[in-house]
Parts: sequence; C-alpha cells; structure tokens
Amino acid sequence: MNAAHPCTVRAAPDAACRMLRPALRYASRGWPVFPCRANKQPATAHGFKDASADRETILAWWTADPAAMIGTPTGTASGIIAVDLDTDTAKGLDGPAAFAALVKSAGEPIRTRKHRTPRGGLHLLFAHPGEPVKNSASGIAAGVDTRGDGGYIVLPPSKTGAGEYRVETDAAPAPLPPWLAGLFRRHGIMAAPAAS
Repeated sequence: MNAAHPCTVRAAPDAACRMLRPALRYASRGWPVFPCRANKQPATAHGFKDASADRETILAWWTADPAAMIGTPTGTASGIIAVDLDTDTAKGLDGPAAFAALVKSAGEPIRTRKHRTPRGGLHLLFAHPGEPVKNSASGIAAGVDTRGDGGYIVLPPSKTGAGEYRVETDAAPAPLPPWLAGLFRRHGIMAAPAAS
C-alpha cells in the first residue's frame, strides 16, 4: 500500500479514510471519481472533467480533503447513466411515485443498482447504452431527471447536511430496459432511430 495512504497509519474505520476507501473502490471498477463540496459542486478546477481513476490522484484529493463527497461523471466517461428521482415537497415533486407509475404502466420491474439520496430520492444506475444520452430535468415526468453524457452524480457514502447517500441495491448497473429507452427517445433524451 502506498506510504502516503492515510489508512496505513490510522485505525479503521477512520475519518481520514471514510471517503477515500470507497473512492478507490469506485475507481477500481472503472468509474473515475472527483471530489465534491458539501453543496454537491465539484471541488476541482475543471469539475467532472477532472475525474480520474488514477490511485495517486485520488489519494492526493482525499488526503487534502478527507470529507469531500465522491462524484463520478455519467455517460461514456464512466459507462453509466442515472435516472434521478427527486423529492421536493415545496415544489410538489415526488419523482419516486411518478417513476413507479411509469414502471407499473410498462409492466416490467426495474432491477438495477440503486442509491438512496439524502432527501429521500433515488438514483437508478444503468449501463450506458452506447449512444448519446442527454441530461434532463423532469423530462420524462415531474421529478424524474436523467444524468447522461456531460453530467455527474454524487456517490455513497457521501454526506450532506440533509443526510447520507447510501447503496440501496448493490448490483451492477443493468442494461437500459427497452421500454425506458423508448421513453428516452420519445422525450428527446436519446435520438430517435434513423429512418430506414
């Protein structure tokens, strides 16, 4: 283990390694990471474009700021996209309920990696489909956002003042279900198939 790694000189679990260890685990699965501030904004000069899977870079970032949240770019950079289900009572948003109605209508349950967000929302992670996926806000239904190419998400166990991101379903991101890809196309999040 690298001599600069703070976990080699402190007992586990340790505040200095609480975010570093998972950041390194995400990088080992091929998801480049970058540090984020408590307001979810990137803490690097070029934002998510600075994301890296390089061990020394990650060690330097989280040694400098052990409490930094973990961000990862979505899209081709990480090979994942996210459906972000927001809850905001002040704005009347209940993304989980809106998405559940879409799932019920499709008649096909969602089985993929799921992360619970601090305010009770949910990130559903899917494998990137191999074609551009746009970012959107309430593009499919109220409170149902997408994070694709040119976007990013915050990963567990990052913590904000509202609470902690946590893994709800620890699985590999599944391929995008055909019915959901169809919704993406109808709402301009993915391009419609070229006419033959």
